[in-house]
Amino acid sequence: MKVLTSRERLDRCYRHRETDRPGLYLRGATEASPPHASYEPLRRLAVARGDLKKGWGLGGLAEPRDETCRVEPHSEDFERHVTILHTPAGDLSSSRLHGLKGQPGLEETYLLKSVKDAEKYLSIPLPEVGGDVSSFFDADGALGDRGIVEVGIGLNPAGIVASLFGSTQFAMFSVTAREVLHALLQREMERIIRILKYVLAQGVGPYFAMLGEEYVTPPLHGAKDFDDFNVRYDRPITDLIHDAGGLVHIHSHGPIKQVLPSFVALGADVLHPIEPPPMGNVTPKEAKAALRDKVCIEGNVQIGDMYTKSPDEVRAMAADLISDAFDDRKGLIVCPTASPYVPTMSERCYENYATLVDTVTKS
Repeated sequence: MKVLTSRERLDRCYRHRETDRPGLYLRGATEASPPHASYEPLRRLAVARGDLKKGWGLGGLAEPRDETCRVEPHSEDFERHVTILHTPAGDLSSSRLHGLKGQPGLEETYLLKSVKDAEKYLSIPLPEVGGDVSSFFDADGALGDRGIVEVGIGLNPAGIVASLFGSTQFAMFSVTAREVLHALLQREMERIIRILKYVLAQGVGPYFAMLGEEYVTPPLHGAKDFDDFNVRYDRPITDLIHDAGGLVHIHSHGPIKQVLPSFVALGADVLHPIEPPPMGNVTPKEAKAALRDKVCIEGNVQIGDMYTKSPDEVRAMAADLISDAFDDRKGLIVCPTASPYVPTMSERCYENYATLVDTVTKS
């Protein structure tokens, strides 16, 4: 087979067609975070030898929610950020603790805490949609054959609604007020579809990305909830994209072995990161058996291993992954499970990334 361009390779991976080698996407490596200059060699490596993706979001195309924010003191380590959402049926509030010393933030209270709060949220009209999408075509033209521009849908309906309640309260409502969740999920599905119809009519695409399914996966939720909350409301979204000739990338961490067939049912074309134990519960070989010719595997090199393993171990892991998930020379994009996150990159980390690149590009 001829040597493919990165754009051709990724497109064929997404469409489950034979490729010259596995795709290679170094997730987050070309971005500005972490911003430390020690990551500059990795950025250069990704640009020179990786298959590139650039994200383009849908933000700004729908009228914003009517909300106000304020900052309050909390402690020497955190400040409190309070958001007030104004709805036709009354105000809703949430709060988040923002780290002052570089530590991660922490959700303190969630926007929806009761059925009455949900009814307030449901009183918000669906947004008007419109705006300039020319930046998508600018990004696509600038990237050219080096890769693809992926349209970021953001959270799926279940991810949005779960984040409005918090995972625990969402799980409680799935037992005590399931019909309220369905009303919220229907609203969010309709909102997403409204925006997608607009961008599809402008010729934006064909690559789209969505996440949030992991909010409704085991062990907190079973397969019935996954189908009822994810598949039921994701499928109309993916059908709309597929009917327009588009393709859908899904990002979902965790122990997904039990619900792998449901990712096929919801219309995923690519699934990231598909993790073996201990972070997940499905091996590449098991995933390939379940997803062959249906869903492309993007993964599953654990990001932590890039900081801690030896180059020989990384080489062996990558070779095993390719052996297990690329036996048909289709449907594999080798990719770390997450973006770089340690503030500064060690020499070992760079060596591991370089080893990963060499192993994949020579396969």
